[in-house]
Amino acid sequence: MKQNNIKQISFLGFLILIVGSIISAAVLVTLLYSLETLRKEQQVTENAYDILFELKYNTERLLTTHDLVAQKFLWKQNRNDFEESLQQLVQIRGKQSEEFNRLWGVIQNEMDSILKQLEDPLFQAKNTMDKSLLRRLGEGLNSSEESLFYIHLSQLKNSIDYLKQYETFFMEELTSLRTVHLQENRLRLSKVKTTALWLPGSILLLTILLALYITRIVGKMESDLIVTHNNLENSLQELMEKEEMMLAQSRHAAMGEMISMIAHQWRQPITVIAMGANNLLADVELENVEPEEVKKSAAMMLEQSHHLSKTIDDFKNFFRPNKKTEMTLVNDVLEENFSIVGKSLENHNIAVEKEYGSQTPIAIFSRELLQVFINIFKNAKEALIEDGIKDPLISVATREDEEHVYISICDNGKGIDPAILAKIYDPYFSTKGEKNGTGLGLYMSKTIIEKHLNGVIKAENRKEGGICFEMALPKKGVDDG
Repeated sequence: MKQNNIKQISFLGFLILIVGSIISAAVLVTLLYSLETLRKEQQVTENAYDILFELKYNTERLLTTHDLVAQKFLWKQNRNDFEESLQQLVQIRGKQSEEFNRLWGVIQNEMDSILKQLEDPLFQAKNTMDKSLLRRLGEGLNSSEESLFYIHLSQLKNSIDYLKQYETFFMEELTSLRTVHLQENRLRLSKVKTTALWLPGSILLLTILLALYITRIVGKMESDLIVTHNNLENSLQELMEKEEMMLAQSRHAAMGEMISMIAHQWRQPITVIAMGANNLLADVELENVEPEEVKKSAAMMLEQSHHLSKTIDDFKNFFRPNKKTEMTLVNDVLEENFSIVGKSLENHNIAVEKEYGSQTPIAIFSRELLQVFINIFKNAKEALIEDGIKDPLISVATREDEEHVYISICDNGKGIDPAILAKIYDPYFSTKGEKNGTGLGLYMSKTIIEKHLNGVIKAENRKEGGICFEMALPKKGVDDG
């Protein structure tokens, strides 16, 4: 009997618990649904406000833009977007949106009037002279000109200012509506909290169940996270090893070019030494040896030998590992670059212009920056030769501001096809074909500048022809780690 009572009480308690939980859930779901509905209403209002803000901004841009045609198109698109957003807002707010419709009607009329004014032939490009309307108006005011163009331009500015006032007023109305939404959200949230306190047993039960479920999920997630973390560490290590390998591969790929440059550097000194030695041998054969001439020839050959030794040091330094940062002047690294590639440029009649405006040393890996410069100059030289430029020129300039040192390297070649400009930093991508290029030079240059030196590199075709590589390095430098 007692056993039956226990079963009945247990069943009844279970039933009450279930019914209470269902009722609690129903009430909470209803309140949460109302909160979600209000959140969507607020989202519609926020969206309308953001689009109206953009519309006002593009209204102001009509006077300041240099491309009036594109700006008008963007302005019209904003108008269509806001009209769609306003329709959603009207459906939600009902009668409260009558003022919005009235304001929007006024704004549309003003926009139609402005568009009609902008269609006037007076506002064609030949009159604006690739300048903003506001600047043209200022020029007219400064010169006290009273032509029909400036009269219409002044009227257009007044119309735009009038439209901006209505747009500002509309934004204030939307701001008020956002405040109302916020207050309603707080009120309904308070109701949810009160209702939750009415049914503590159900909430406690749901919380316990949810806590058990969450504990199980968290345990599984923690296990998965450990596995993911280990995999990520392994992948990162592999990526770093691959990057180091590609950096070494890039340096080795440059060795052939280095040997060619050494040959250019050594050709003239070796020739001079050989001629001096031949002259001495001839004088000995003719028994016409004069001590002063011997001293002069020996001094000349010694000077050329020093030049050969310096060349060896320059190229040896290029391949020297650079594990620690050095306080280095970027201009010095550029000059070290010219000591390596200068003779090769000279032999191909490529002129170089220098303009060094930066005088602040920064903490960098100078060997790696040197590799970047050599890569860029090598590419520029090959492009100028391939393009057959009549008076080939490479210009280099440095400058600085409070936070960065900037380096620009430009040539007067034919530039890079815009269709592949975005791909030049991809690994193994080359415009020279498989025989003449590895496709690693610019990839490693970008890696060095952005990952090793915490800088930025970008390439842009110049209007006058050729391409410019712009680099920015932080003055605070990089850490050895």
